Amino acid sequence: MEIPYLEFITLYALRIAVAIAVIIIGRFIAGRARDFMKKFLDRPEVDEALSNSVESILVRLVYYGILLLATIFALAILGVPVSAMLSVSAAALVIVAVALRESLANFAAAIIFLIYQPFRLGEEIETMGKRGIVKEMQLFSTVIRQSDRSLANLPNGDMQKDGIINYTRLGISRVDLAFTLKYESDVDKARESIMAIMTGDDRVLEEPPPAVVAMNMGENGLEMQARPFVKYEDYDPVQFGFRQQITEQLTAAGIEPAVQQRDVRLDSLE
Repeated sequence: MEIPYLEFITLYALRIAVAIAVIIIGRFIAGRARDFMKKFLDRPEVDEALSNSVESILVRLVYYGILLLATIFALAILGVPVSAMLSVSAAALVIVAVALRESLANFAAAIIFLIYQPFRLGEEIETMGKRGIVKEMQLFSTVIRQSDRSLANLPNGDMQKDGIINYTRLGISRVDLAFTLKYESDVDKARESIMAIMTGDDRVLEEPPPAVVAMNMGENGLEMQARPFVKYEDYDPVQFGFRQQITEQLTAAGIEPAVQQRDVRLDSLE
């Protein structure tokens, strides 16, 4: 009777030793994986796309995820049924997935943003009717600073559905300056005057070339648009400065911009 008892003690002592070894090895692998993840996230193209808080969360997910796998493996060595652990884990994952389905969609979008990088920190984007500088990309949302210095926190999943316009990536932007001329105005003279403004400014790029185009025959006159291409950092100065210059140049050329007008007719009640 003593021999089976000793064999039982020896067997379980060996299992406990192996389980402890698995946890120690798992912890070692988790540490190495954490270090590798930190190095990966420190790469410039990745670091520019993620904020420090997101990087910290991803590093912890890798570390504790491997520890969890090592713990499950160690419990299996001790005799805990693997099927039972997997069933409980699967049920818990289903419950969490249903409860957090919107958050999971936002998280999946964050992963897609990380892989394909439609924007990076510091770039100006437009999405969901909001335009501003990307300040932080979190696991479930992205924070952008708008021109009025307000912060917009936008869900990643909705951003992916709506689409993203990146104004910074190519380094150049087209400034659209709309103005309206009276129908009796000399359009060619107006176009030459405005082209002189754009070609005489060093901030306007030669390629793509600037243009003055007719957009629409409106109620008040011919709706036109000046389209200079500039470097991204010159967009706002050119946009606000050219508006005044166009008005002054047209006035100096004897061309009066059209103003909105409406004919009102009063009928007598008698």
